[in-house]
Amino acid sequence: MNPRDISEICAIITTFSPESGLADSVQRLAPQVAEIIIVDDGDSVVNVEKLGRWFNGISKVTLWHQPTNSGIAAALNVGVTIAQKKGYTWLITLDDDSIPDDDMVKRLCEHLARIEGPQPVGIIGLQPAINTLSTYSPKKANCSTPYLDKRGIITSGSLFSLKAYAAIGPFREEFFIDSVDYDFCMRARAKDLE
Repeated sequence: MNPRDISEICAIITTFSPESGLADSVQRLAPQVAEIIIVDDGDSVVNVEKLGRWFNGISKVTLWHQPTNSGIAAALNVGVTIAQKKGYTWLITLDDDSIPDDDMVKRLCEHLARIEGPQPVGIIGLQPAINTLSTYSPKKANCSTPYLDKRGIITSGSLFSLKAYAAIGPFREEFFIDSVDYDFCMRARAKDLE
């Protein structure tokens, strides 16, 4: 099922040592989603101060600071838990250095609508280097937009449903940073999600 409007979509941005470009990225992303949850995994007073200065008082932004540097998987899982409690059904995941296009969410949702079938979609993402869409799908799909069937998709810039997350299971925190996204995709394939 495709999101009907942005009220169903929440963005999760994980941070470690964010640069000022994050504020610009949030500004570009804000009109595309209902809320942006920033999970800071930097574990520093500097990060708390910097993120607070940039985002406190902005209604669409929720800040969460991890008490210790727990890794990207843990940060993503915290963001998902917050999104679940707030009732969101779809997530966009980004890193703090990701630069979203002004139409990123629209393009992902349009692509999702073209490939939907009887099986739920595990995760889809954009491939900026070649300007095509990627789908983590073991099955061929009727899609008028060029896409690549990939074995794995990076989490940054990806769209997935909380229903798929529940079926696949949380991001595995023992990977910390490396292989978090590919493990998630491999488990989606094992569940036979498109």
